[in-house]
Amino acid sequence: MEPGSRHGKLKSAAHTRRTRWRAGILITVQLLMVAHYVHWRLAGKTLAPLELNEVMHTIELGVITAGFLFMSAAFLATLVFGRFFCGWGCHILALQDLCAALLRRVGLRPKPIRSRLLLAIAPLTALYMFVWPTVARFLVHAYPSTESVLGQRPDFQLRVLADGEGWASFVTTEYARNLPGPVIAVITFLVAGFVIVWLLGSRSFCGNVCPYGVLFRVADGLSPGRIAIKGDCLGCDACTRTCSSGIQVREEVNTFGRVVDPRCLKDMDCVDVCSGRVLEWRFTKPAFFQGWRKGRSRIPWDLTLREEVLALVFVLLSLAVYRGLYRVVPFFLTLALGASTAAAVILAHRSWRARELRKNRGRVLAAALAVGLLAYHAPVRWHEFMGDRLVEHIRTQEGPVARAALLALVGHLEARDRWGWVHPPDIDVSLTDALRRLGRHAEAAKLIEKRLGGQAANPALAFDGARAWLLAGRPARAESWADRILETLDDRKAPHGEELWSTLELRADARLRQGHLDGAEADLRRVADEAPGRPSVELAISQIDAEKGRLEEALHRLDVLVSRHPDLAPAHYNRGVLLEARGKKLAAIQAYRRALALAPADGDALNNLGLLLMDSGRLGEAEFLFRKALALNPNDPRPARNLTVLLRNLH
Repeated sequence: MEPGSRHGKLKSAAHTRRTRWRAGILITVQLLMVAHYVHWRLAGKTLAPLELNEVMHTIELGVITAGFLFMSAAFLATLVFGRFFCGWGCHILALQDLCAALLRRVGLRPKPIRSRLLLAIAPLTALYMFVWPTVARFLVHAYPSTESVLGQRPDFQLRVLADGEGWASFVTTEYARNLPGPVIAVITFLVAGFVIVWLLGSRSFCGNVCPYGVLFRVADGLSPGRIAIKGDCLGCDACTRTCSSGIQVREEVNTFGRVVDPRCLKDMDCVDVCSGRVLEWRFTKPAFFQGWRKGRSRIPWDLTLREEVLALVFVLLSLAVYRGLYRVVPFFLTLALGASTAAAVILAHRSWRARELRKNRGRVLAAALAVGLLAYHAPVRWHEFMGDRLVEHIRTQEGPVARAALLALVGHLEARDRWGWVHPPDIDVSLTDALRRLGRHAEAAKLIEKRLGGQAANPALAFDGARAWLLAGRPARAESWADRILETLDDRKAPHGEELWSTLELRADARLRQGHLDGAEADLRRVADEAPGRPSVELAISQIDAEKGRLEEALHRLDVLVSRHPDLAPAHYNRGVLLEARGKKLAAIQAYRRALALAPADGDALNNLGLLLMDSGRLGEAEFLFRKALALNPNDPRPARNLTVLLRNLH
């Protein structure tokens, strides 16, 4: 008689009563997540998403989050009842079980791969996430000089943020503030679901990647709630065959009287399929570390040491390349990609050695795709990494930045932009800044225009673009962008403020460079009326007065300006020009000297003062000024010509 035949046909896990209950609860979890999102859309404010990764933020920053409290509740429940949360409440496990069921429907039953390395990923990740921040904080406290390297601050204090105080408040108006975008979410579900289940077996993400599972394993080992035996086992082994977590249930209950393996997710399928009805969940003695006791049969490892090394190489490469790639690839997705890539390469290598490439062409193609993606994105990540380092170097640099560093930054950012699939906005910001510093204003302006898409919806960015066109010597284009900014500000009907006045001043500058004095004067006088006392505006109006022949008005405006702002070098220079034009050479010489005291590298002031001194017979001082102006700008013909005349007169 077949084992268990007196109890009828053995049931499969897919048809047990508790499996249907569990499926219903997991579906309810998904529906609650949808309802949470819908509530936010309708109310505009809702409870912050219960993200378990916020535990790391709490440990690092001391901010108590909704995700931390949720994780704490799940952990405490596991300490009492056992590891039910993973099997009955985790949406990722639901995804994996669904993917495994779908793969079975198409005839694919992946065999789990037992690897020393892959099984070590989750514990190492848990140490990095939950233990390392505390260790780093201790090291910073003991050795303060390590703070910049370790990235931890010793002043740790638990606190709660109110709504509006940051990303960690309990209630939020930004539901997706810490969630990945839809593209990354879909990729994560595909990799953590179909790909990793297909390559590594059912629930392999839980066993090989998930660090929260490590915490729940520890809690489960301390929990009295366990699946235990209450009578004599018939030995049918149905419990072991139906276990989705790959646990040797029959052996454990016969050896220890209960399941001691911390991977047990309390699905209860083994209880339902038990032929003798001798399995049940109840409170009993915690397992502690009994799962490691000698005498328990060991399941052999599936990978050789060479294959383990190969897996290690691809996991490390994946971590180096994918983590933070494009500013969007999260840590867990990186780990899943690393485990999947390693498994695909090893399975393809085995198929090649066994001459079974055609038979296993699906996994061979998966390995080729995984390696190809890794190889393609390695240089992208390199340029991204080097660009970030140079941006940080330039940001913290005191004094002028070396031209070589700026050129290197532009090279890395342009290469990253050329080959990358995603275009993070911060690349444009850094590239624009570097191009400006290099004096390549036209390129910077074109980049800003590309970001704006021809619209001035972002007035601050559009202003930067207009100013870049002005510096590039394209005042007409700068004026056009200034017009668009002003139209945008008018449409918003916002009170007049700095944005408006700065834009009017910029447009006036652009009009001045094109010789449109009337339009420039109208803009400047409007700013002077609405925001009086702006030195740059007074300076520009005096320039227009002078060009329109109103020398007295211009000079009076400059006198008032230098009395209020004695350190404004251009105002002193312009006074010198006007005083010289009116024949007041001594006063002009004093104005130029004051301008040069404030701006010693002003070539125009050096040349003009040299001419006045030469006319006054002070040839030695004039020669010194002409030579200095020529050294500052060898391409300026004026000091060269004046120096030639002076030297000819000397001889």
